[in-house]
Amino acid sequence: MCDESVAEIRAIIAEEQPEAVCVELDAQRLDWLENREAWESIDLVEVMRNKQMPLLSAHLALRIFQKRLGRFSGHEPGDEMWAAVQAARAIGAQVVLADREMLTTALRAWRKTPFWSRTKLALTLTLGTLQKTRPGTGSDEDDDGQLARDAVATLERRLPQAKRVAVDERDTFMAHTIASVGAKRIVALVGPAHRDGVSQRLQAPLDRQELVKISQVPAKHLVSRVLPWAISMAIVTLFVVGFALGDREKIQDAMLVWGVVNAICAGALTIAAFGHFWTVIAVAIAAPIVSLNPIVGAGMVGAAVQIFVAPPNIREIEKVGDDITRLSGWWKNRLARVVLILVFANVGSTIGTFVALALFPDLF
Repeated sequence: MCDESVAEIRAIIAEEQPEAVCVELDAQRLDWLENREAWESIDLVEVMRNKQMPLLSAHLALRIFQKRLGRFSGHEPGDEMWAAVQAARAIGAQVVLADREMLTTALRAWRKTPFWSRTKLALTLTLGTLQKTRPGTGSDEDDDGQLARDAVATLERRLPQAKRVAVDERDTFMAHTIASVGAKRIVALVGPAHRDGVSQRLQAPLDRQELVKISQVPAKHLVSRVLPWAISMAIVTLFVVGFALGDREKIQDAMLVWGVVNAICAGALTIAAFGHFWTVIAVAIAAPIVSLNPIVGAGMVGAAVQIFVAPPNIREIEKVGDDITRLSGWWKNRLARVVLILVFANVGSTIGTFVALALFPDLF
């Protein structure tokens, strides 16, 4: 959205003098916009201490979706909504936060996506971070709307479940919110990806039960809960049965191989990711142990240690999309480096697991 569009938003609100202005925001995103500098100066350690990692992750995921939907051509996502909020406050109008909580949207998108399609969803978000900020082109509203419709259509073909959650459900939620506003004169501002959907829903009867349904976070998939534990239990059972029925010296050799190979492989790839000295040590120690744990991986341990010894701040998080368009940026941006460590350490531990299994002597 270009400067002319932001100015137009302010002009429309000043001219219409509405009693209420509905914006495509929730409370957390409004707080983010109101206190942007304070948020950007916070580092990830403080975010974790304040238990705000889920909110930060949801914010980044939604921001990436907005970029993927063609709403990132000069202004940061949300700038146009912030302009509307300021204009509404200037005339004393009620500000209505029409959108669903971003954490609910993010969790629903992830958990509603079939287990085998989550790789595509993760890849879509990753490719979204690779889109570099470009100056606004000054395109008119029709052009913006067509770009958004094309992007939504592409998303529907590739990830229909995520599209329903990120676009269709939010259309329904915002239409309910707008319709429930007790004011005679209302201005509602939504992005081009939601304009048609919200308009269509406002012209038809709205189902209250549907609103309740799309406001709930679904439980985790059974496969995602059971499969990691099944793999870990199989490996642990292998060791236990081996000790009970096999040659204990060979089992001890196998455990030594398991530990050394996991530590070397995971530690070596953490070094390749330019991990801090203490990060490398932590990964090497943790890899043989956490490789049997489906909840905590070597990469998670390495990322956690790296965050504490070299914490990125929110500004680096916001710039990561530009930085990682260059290969060197993955190592220079501290958040990108945390991601590299997370991935590299996990890959190293996985390689170590398979190498160790291949080197195991006979257990029986």
